[in-house]
Amino acid sequence: MEGSLASALFATSPNAVMAVGLDGVVAAANPAADALFGSDPAQRRKAVATILPSLGQGAPLAFDLEDSPCRKATRRLTTCNADGERLDLDLQCVPFEHDGTPYVAIFIHDITASASAERALQTLRTQIATNWRLNSLGELAALVAHELNQPLAAITNYLHIAANHSAGREDVREPIMQATAQTHRATETIRRFRSLTARQAVSFEPVDARELISEILPLLMLVTREADAELKLDTGQTRAFVCDRIQIQQVLLNLVRNAAEASRGVAGALVSMRCEERDGSVLWSVSDNGRGVPESIRPELFKPAVSTKADGMGLGLSICRSIVEAHGGRIALEETSGGATFTFWLPLDPPA
Repeated sequence: MEGSLASALFATSPNAVMAVGLDGVVAAANPAADALFGSDPAQRRKAVATILPSLGQGAPLAFDLEDSPCRKATRRLTTCNADGERLDLDLQCVPFEHDGTPYVAIFIHDITASASAERALQTLRTQIATNWRLNSLGELAALVAHELNQPLAAITNYLHIAANHSAGREDVREPIMQATAQTHRATETIRRFRSLTARQAVSFEPVDARELISEILPLLMLVTREADAELKLDTGQTRAFVCDRIQIQQVLLNLVRNAAEASRGVAGALVSMRCEERDGSVLWSVSDNGRGVPESIRPELFKPAVSTKADGMGLGLSICRSIVEAHGGRIALEETSGGATFTFWLPLDPPA
């Protein structure tokens, strides 16, 4: 009875199980292992050589050594199945003997789907972070150019006046002209830098709102969890709208991060995100129950270098506004009795 029950468990296990001899030959495999690696002996031996290289190389395993590969805890491995497709596996190897012959039992859990989703999320996170840094650089370049161009223009005007009053004084006029040339050079350098860091063109595509949120949901959860805040989502039924997917995800992630930080330390900290279709537009709102936005900075809130954070650069909301406006939409801080609510509208169709 015990033997037949063990055979049934072996055969019906959803995880792959193989019994491998010291020569690398698979002595037994359950159907789940056959599904992963096939039943061809050569293909199985190749799979075993990847899992336990010492077996594949014909080297004997020392079962009595604590550091033997067979005695290590569960570990992750990347290999290929019988069709050459990538497999991500969690496996554990356990040495045993049967009729005096040593074997290695290899227990394999296929995590290919979850690992693929994790890689996709990491790729998205990297892409969002890279684009956000580029946007930050462009916004900062615009701010620096604006702040420097005005005094440079004033300097150029003053030098022009000085040059007019230095007629007949070549010893004075020459340095003035050189200073004017250097001022023009500085202005051109700023212009080129601004052009180099200008925001890239928006790439429009039809996007489903729920799909857009689901892609970044793990990132949103991570941001709110770090602030000990609860994330509440309310995504109504909307038609697909046209936007740059990554840029809108940047806006949402930044607004949720701001809301989470604003509600940090508040009892029952809550960040709410809502999406609905209204009057030919997709309406997004992100709310929190934090300390709110001081009245003194509300009129300047979306301008560069304005921040409610002591260590903030004040570029986040400015970038959000630029992205939303590039989509033909608008963003605003709504009046609320407590906390803050940021709302932005995006047209269903892209701007002409």
